[in-house]
Amino acid sequence: MSKSDEGAQVRVFLPTYRRPALLPRALKSLLAQTFVAWKCEVHNDDPMDPFPAELVKSLGDSRIELHHHERNIGASASFNLFYRPTPEPFYGLLEDDNWWEPEFLDTMVAEMRSHPQVVMAWCNQKIWEELPDGSWRNTGLFVNAAEGLSTPRLAVFGNFRQMLGSLHGNGAMLMRSRPGETYETPADWPFVAIEPLRERMIQHPLLFVPKPLAVYCKTLQTARSENRAEWAVVQTILAATFLKHCGYSDLRLAAFFAEARNMRPPSTTAIILAALMETKCRRLLRYSRPLDWLLLFRGLVRRPHVFWQVLQSRRHHPDWWNSLDRHSAARFEEQRLNSAKDSSPIKSNEAPAESDAAAVLDRRAR
Repeated sequence: MSKSDEGAQVRVFLPTYRRPALLPRALKSLLAQTFVAWKCEVHNDDPMDPFPAELVKSLGDSRIELHHHERNIGASASFNLFYRPTPEPFYGLLEDDNWWEPEFLDTMVAEMRSHPQVVMAWCNQKIWEELPDGSWRNTGLFVNAAEGLSTPRLAVFGNFRQMLGSLHGNGAMLMRSRPGETYETPADWPFVAIEPLRERMIQHPLLFVPKPLAVYCKTLQTARSENRAEWAVVQTILAATFLKHCGYSDLRLAAFFAEARNMRPPSTTAIILAALMETKCRRLLRYSRPLDWLLLFRGLVRRPHVFWQVLQSRRHHPDWWNSLDRHSAARFEEQRLNSAKDSSPIKSNEAPAESDAAAVLDRRAR
């Protein structure tokens, strides 16, 4: 799309926090977009940092405006500002450490217009990593496994990856703005699992664009916590609320357990803890093996405080449980209704395959 007098069609939110070396790169990728009908809000979450304001002023582009937070509100609260209806038909999130390929908005807007029933679309991402000297390296890897298919496709809810994580990434998605639809997460929900929770809030099917139009950057410093107990708690709640409502056959549940066992590291402990915490998931235990329990008990001996926090999570975080339980039930009910109306429904296993690189990102509490 060439420059024109057309009103903005996309609102881009760009949160930043003390990234003077990376913010210019993100904005450069936005300015290089072939689709020009956008407006951008740069949100500076460090009240003492003058750099974002100076950068925005130096660019002299009326489409870019600065939102200077009066106090540091943190990553989760900042993101909650973005998942609300906008004056534009679509909105997206460009994190300050990532960037987009020039055709990202052009392609994603076109696909969303071609699929008016879809609320969210996301694309594949290349993975770059920061080196100790501050330089960057293209790993040659992708968040989703590289595949021969280039045609966008729908993904219904219920894929294995959605039991403990998400299909989409914040920096690779485009949302359709609808009046009254907000996707704000609980204020204290861990940022490390922000995508899985938000994905359960969003109407499915989603739309996957296989072309890698965005770049995910593995920085040496991140806002995502490495708290093991926190990660174990959210993994258990995600698994328990998913498995409680999925209604899958014994054969498929056994396959889920086997897939969890084959992950590196295995995620069977999260499933066992989910079954122990949620009575409606107890039948899953019949698919466990002695080695799965050995893995759980080894973790218990090494980090008893982690297991204690998991067992106490329902009492300490009832809003986390209630929110995920409600949204998980809604997604599976939605799936069943859509399947009943469609004589040839899309199967949940047609979601994009997770690459080895994505598994590594998940292990690092991406």
